[in-house]
Order: sequence, then C-alpha cells, then structure tokens
Amino acid sequence: MSFLVYQRSDPRHKEWIPLMSQQVRLRNVIQIIGLNLEVESREDEVYFTLHTRAMSTPFFTSERLQTQRRVVTWKEIEPRQIPETIRLSAPGFIIRVWAVTRGGSGTLNTEDTLSKQQRPITSWGLYLGGLNYLGSKGDWNTKDFAPNTILFRMPFGFFTSLNSLVRRPVAAHRFLQVQVPSEQLRSSYTLKKLSSLHSIQRSVLEEVNSIWELIIVSS
Repeated sequence: MSFLVYQRSDPRHKEWIPLMSQQVRLRNVIQIIGLNLEVESREDEVYFTLHTRAMSTPFFTSERLQTQRRVVTWKEIEPRQIPETIRLSAPGFIIRVWAVTRGGSGTLNTEDTLSKQQRPITSWGLYLGGLNYLGSKGDWNTKDFAPNTILFRMPFGFFTSLNSLVRRPVAAHRFLQVQVPSEQLRSSYTLKKLSSLHSIQRSVLEEVNSIWELIIVSS
C-alpha cells in the first residue's frame, strides 16, 4: 500500500546532510505517523504518549484515531501543547503507542489507561540524532516498513529507526581523504576566533529560545 503524507509547506532544507555537529531536538518534531500498527481489530483506536523517562507520566497525549488503514497520521504537535517544565531542547524522549478497544471510556489521562480496554502496541526510547533519514517527499509504500513503525516529521524531512526498514539503505559516505604536504597546511581559525564564534552561536540560540518562550506565554 502506497501512501502520501501532505505537508503545509515545503521542507526548509532541500537535502538533509547529517553533520557531526547536527543537533536534532524535541522542538524539531512536527508530527508523528504510525505504520503497520498491530491491533486486534481494525475498529480499535490508537494514540501515543510522550515521556521524559521510562517511568514518568506523559507530558503529551495525542488524540485517538481509528486504525482502519495501515497509516495513522496524528495531528501536528504545537509548541504551546508542550508543558513549560519540558525542555524543547531535549535530544530525545520516550514514545509509547497504545490501542484502545472501541466502546471503552473516552478519557485517556485517568485510571482507564490501566484497564483491560487498553494495551501497549510499541514503546521506543529515542535519541533523535540517531534516527534514519527517509527523505522530504513523504511518499512511500507500507511494505517497505516493519510492523509497528513510527515516523517522525521534522522541518527537514521524515525520519524513523533503521530497524524499522525492511531493506536497509546503503549509506553514502561523505568523506574524502587527501594527502597534503604539512608546509601547505594552516589553521582556518585561531582559538580566539573559534571561541568568539561559539559565543555568538550561543547568544543566537538563547535569543531564539527566549522568543519561543514569549510565544508560548502569550498564547
């Protein structure tokens, strides 16, 4: 089964290039998509929860959707939906996907989550920087993915775990080795200039975080 994920706008970057300094954070996660979720009945409803630790309560709970198709696309996650106590700069989190037998209680954040009407489908402990890049088009076939796959849409494209791919791609190496005589080498930055550059980057990042906090408070 082929599927297409529609986006509100084109990705900010046309091509994702994994760099050593690449920082993928919680604030970059726009949307969660479930593929080939294993449920007892196609009339079951599924939702996901996000946690900071394995035993912590969820800081985000999605809406419940029916699983009549192999692709479950939940609503986009807005920054204002994340509690202020959660760091948007977190490099990872835990995501759990749950199945609810249709006809159960409609509330999710009560003791109903422990009843027999709900059961866990899958649970992932994520380090966002370790996810595999799928591309920016959002157009694939569900047969290419393992059961209980989770996709993560970000501004620069779609990502998932490498273990969720039926056929693992051959990674393209972006490294080149060149031998140059030592007398032709020189430093591109002095230590002082590099330190100054890092200070500017930190200042810009702090300013961006301050703007996000103002937006969340004003909302």
